[in-house]
Amino acid sequence: MIELWNGYKKDKNNIYFRHRRIEWVDIGSFEPLFFLYARDKNNVFREWYIIKEADSKTFEVLSDIYSRDKNNIYRYCSKLKEADRETFILLSPIFAKDKNYIFSEWKIIKDVENIEKFQILWHENYARDEKYIYVLWERVEWVDFETFEILNEYFFRDKDNIFCLNRKIKNIDNLKEFEAINWYYAKYNWKIFSWNKEIKWADEKTFEILSEYYSKDKDNVYFWTRILEKSDAKTFQPLGKYYAKDENNVYFLDTVLKDLSPKSIQVLRWNDIYIKDDKVAYHFRKKIEWVDVKTLKSIDYWVARDKNNCYEQEKITDMSECEIIRNNI
Repeated sequence: MIELWNGYKKDKNNIYFRHRRIEWVDIGSFEPLFFLYARDKNNVFREWYIIKEADSKTFEVLSDIYSRDKNNIYRYCSKLKEADRETFILLSPIFAKDKNYIFSEWKIIKDVENIEKFQILWHENYARDEKYIYVLWERVEWVDFETFEILNEYFFRDKDNIFCLNRKIKNIDNLKEFEAINWYYAKYNWKIFSWNKEIKWADEKTFEILSEYYSKDKDNVYFWTRILEKSDAKTFQPLGKYYAKDENNVYFLDTVLKDLSPKSIQVLRWNDIYIKDDKVAYHFRKKIEWVDVKTLKSIDYWVARDKNNCYEQEKITDMSECEIIRNNI
């Protein structure tokens, strides 16, 4: 097995992206490009997908999202039908424009009055033109243009209100007292907010942010704004991005994984997808059946193996898919 670039691999018979074999590929002419793109003499690929209609000879990568050939503009794996190829330019890795529209990762902004004046602000959640503010790639007319101020990636304000992205935070009388703690949390006087909602039971003096999803005070653990039922604040701790434990339970987000023991718990380190103890294993909320827990390892994104089987998410999959990774570890 030979490593190429950006997740692409090959052996004498096949080309792979991570653990998946790429179909309809010409091995002799295959070459990885920037980001997750590649091509051969016949096709253009993003990961293991063929970009239909793309011309291999003239294909050009513009960013992780955008690309083009002699005929079209593409967003990820699809032709961007509305784009004018001749005037299409990047504004950032996420934003682009042509003579008619502004393009974002998932949307086309068609109501920009002056495209030449369109400007991306401190973070790409925000933009502006001569008259309007844009939040999450949509024009908003409920924000005061002159006093608009970004606090961080998710929080902003104008002369009258505080907002978390496109939602107003209610009952803020003194805007100067509002403090954005990080992207997800803020406080106002004795009140704590997660996104745009107040954590009503939070004790401001002992409140502690643990992760994107979890926080706690002297009495409770919180999943965003809700008390995490059955949790123990004194012993609670996050395990990677999605999981957590205390002296009594193991959690996936706000769900108790009843079969798992917090004493022997282990998160398998590849994007924190799999978790196991000495008896059972889970992929997120779903228990993996027929697994040999002792030999279970996470070996690629969404993929795990034990001595007997290969698993994609929680399901047993074709062993040939795992053999690619087995041979490369």
